[in-house]
Amino acid sequence: KVYVADLTGAPDAPGAGSLRLLESGPVQRVLRTHATLVPVETSGAGTPRPHLMGVHAYWTLRTDEDRVGLDLRVHNGSTPGSRGPSQEEAPLGVVHWDALELVLPEAWRADALVSDPFLGEGNAAEDDGWVLPLVRAYEEGALHMMPPQAQLHRRLTLRPASTPPGRHLALEGLAFARPATGLWSWSNPDTARYFPLGALLPDWAPLRAEGQRGEDALRARLLRRRDAARATLETGTAQGGLLAGPVMGWAHPLGVSVQGMTGGSGIDYLEGHRAIGTASPQGVEALMLEHRMNASRQPQAAYDRAGEFVGVETWLDDQGRVPFDFRTNGRMVPPCFRLPMHGGPAPDPQVRAVHIAERRPPYDRGTPHRTPGSLTNKNDDLYSWMPHDGQHYARWTHLPMALAWVVGDALAIDDVRQAAETFHLMFHGEEHVAVSWSSGVTLRALEGLAAAHPHHGLPLGRDQAWGVDVMCAAWLLADDDWRDQRAAWFERVGQLLVDGAMPSGLVQRRQEPKLLGGEHAGGQAFESLFLLHAKRCLIESVLADRAPQLADELRAVHQRALDYLFWGPVWDCVPAGGQTACGPRWHFATAPRDDWAAPPYCDESTYGARYLPHDGLSGKVDTTYVWGPLEYGMLVAQGDKGPTLDDRYLRRTLTCDRAAGRWDVLVQHRFATAQRDGSDLSGNWASLVGRVQTLLIERQR
Repeated sequence: KVYVADLTGAPDAPGAGSLRLLESGPVQRVLRTHATLVPVETSGAGTPRPHLMGVHAYWTLRTDEDRVGLDLRVHNGSTPGSRGPSQEEAPLGVVHWDALELVLPEAWRADALVSDPFLGEGNAAEDDGWVLPLVRAYEEGALHMMPPQAQLHRRLTLRPASTPPGRHLALEGLAFARPATGLWSWSNPDTARYFPLGALLPDWAPLRAEGQRGEDALRARLLRRRDAARATLETGTAQGGLLAGPVMGWAHPLGVSVQGMTGGSGIDYLEGHRAIGTASPQGVEALMLEHRMNASRQPQAAYDRAGEFVGVETWLDDQGRVPFDFRTNGRMVPPCFRLPMHGGPAPDPQVRAVHIAERRPPYDRGTPHRTPGSLTNKNDDLYSWMPHDGQHYARWTHLPMALAWVVGDALAIDDVRQAAETFHLMFHGEEHVAVSWSSGVTLRALEGLAAAHPHHGLPLGRDQAWGVDVMCAAWLLADDDWRDQRAAWFERVGQLLVDGAMPSGLVQRRQEPKLLGGEHAGGQAFESLFLLHAKRCLIESVLADRAPQLADELRAVHQRALDYLFWGPVWDCVPAGGQTACGPRWHFATAPRDDWAAPPYCDESTYGARYLPHDGLSGKVDTTYVWGPLEYGMLVAQGDKGPTLDDRYLRRTLTCDRAAGRWDVLVQHRFATAQRDGSDLSGNWASLVGRVQTLLIERQR
């Protein structure tokens, strides 16, 4: 059976879905088409499936350029939501196929951004076309497999056969704003608005690494990062210290297979700032390659036949409810995408036939097609690779966000939207059909808790922090229609953070055994700092312009929380590697356990000033995520007066970590940690250091 999707956008072509003009200017035009692979030839050996995968094609055309950029997203996420499905958007469940080929006119060729073990050789076809196997067939006769909602990226440059190959079109003609205060750049405080928090980026001149200085040192690191990603994809095994699984046909996932890898790798406020700071095309390419790898382990695709993301409104049933409980963790997915072993739809006969014929690929293991069934935990089993969950969502969201901000990449912008809508499906404000074991974690559910127990805290954490972060990114990248549709949601989230905030300004109040042994409801410093970051994103991206009074209320809550963390009972100094490190303690008690009606410990009218129970603190101190919230505390405190080095919030950074004491020492310490990839946490302090550098320059004038 042959399935075809015509990517030209012609409305009467096989699998036609949509054509949208995304960008149009005197130099460049970008269009997006979507089509669905539909059967056009059959062998007579059984009934074909009504369709296979959906395909987004992003076309880049430039003036006076005979080459064309073509970036692809192929997905198994077709769904109509709660509407009745058309033939091209019925969910497929698990799907098998032998090869995925790009067919071009005979006079054209295609060059991939990077080769991989399953990229085939281009060749002339019998029908006067030219064919490039994007995912070649197994020589042994096995078929490829895509689980529900799986997706893959491929980046290509199309050229006339007479034109020699070149770099990917998106990597040519790049321009970067130089880091200088007098230029329109990310490093000018008058123009810098990097990422949803509105970050100011630093000058990398103080960096010293491996005998090199400044931008040269960082550029060398980015080149190694790019080379490691290229070598990993080309060879099919992790190279150059990159953390990745093995190649599995069309997929080569980044990271480790579990959804919540421990550690801070990839958990940063910013990404892409290094490529900007060094004007590095290699840094951009590294982002693209890692984004591709991450997409192959992030099965969250949900698109209708037109290629539009299926969001909350499309899922509403005839009673106006979201008809299921959804979370960005575990294997909770909309019911139509569940595996049979998890109570999903029965597998298509094609799946049974593939299993009977023993044509499963090596990475298709376990018995997910059965009820009951089971999965393996093998690193080379694609089912074992779970999507980054909500608590670690930045590992997925920040790569496309970086590509969106650095180069305006259309495929990445849509992935930001996809990630945002996925979070919104968990944290929506509508009624929903709850599961038996929980009333849900939706915005609406938490609004009810805040109304019943105002200012007593809420069970919020990093899931919501990173979700708000990417929703704000989507807002900044969206059109007016999307903003109008989502504006009320952002205001409701801002109001929830105000209504749920305890007298301390902190909002997190969670009951977990890992927090103080479960003896108290508690909070974690890093999650509280992430939530402060989310407030900054909400204010700077949306509320300051849309709801200024609410923005002011949220700023006040932000400042109270900073005071509690950095001057209240949570602040501490502890031994660390023969020195003393200062910061907010990792774990702290917030309220009595199991009683939402009980006032939190920061309620001075009940407990007195600075009260915490004797066993109310544990762990070390956070020195990783403190920098951004304190920088923003200074900006809020100074307001129209403008930033200053004399502000108490900014000066608190001099006593954090190992107490730099002076601004030049603080800057040196931060760049010293950035000498190696493994210790580079600049995504968390870049904006603070950029701010200090700018203020030092102003002081010297």
